[in-house]
Amino acid sequence: MFDDYERPINVNSESGREQQQHRPVNTPEIVKATPKVEDQQDATGGVLKFRVKLLSEGIGQSDMDVLCQIGLDGIRILEPATSRTLRIYSLENVTKLEVLDSYIFAFWAKTSVDNEAKRIRLKSNSYTTNNILDAVTTTSIQAGDLS
Repeated sequence: MFDDYERPINVNSESGREQQQHRPVNTPEIVKATPKVEDQQDATGGVLKFRVKLLSEGIGQSDMDVLCQIGLDGIRILEPATSRTLRIYSLENVTKLEVLDSYIFAFWAKTSVDNEAKRIRLKSNSYTTNNILDAVTTTSIQAGDLS
């Protein structure tokens, strides 16, 4: 049997007070969400992955659930199921960073086919959005120090 909090209930002949004296108190541990750091690190350091929604920029396109991976090689957009790389934006091509409405991380990046920087928007909660901004900023500074 389990109580309302899905903790096991030990049913036997002892009174509740005697059970509490013999059983250690199990308090749930409160864990704050943090970005996952990859176990496999290359020579350039660790990468951070965030689950986000890639917002469409054009008419007729739909938003897409993706992983955003941030490392010294840039910002990668990955397919969540297979971790297949969908897009790569190198840090030297990122021209602007911005947080919109506290839950949308936007950045502008130049690509080989576009003359002007293109806006990419990633939607998540405000905590994740701020972590993405911090990670991209930190990684950009680290990449500048290495070059």
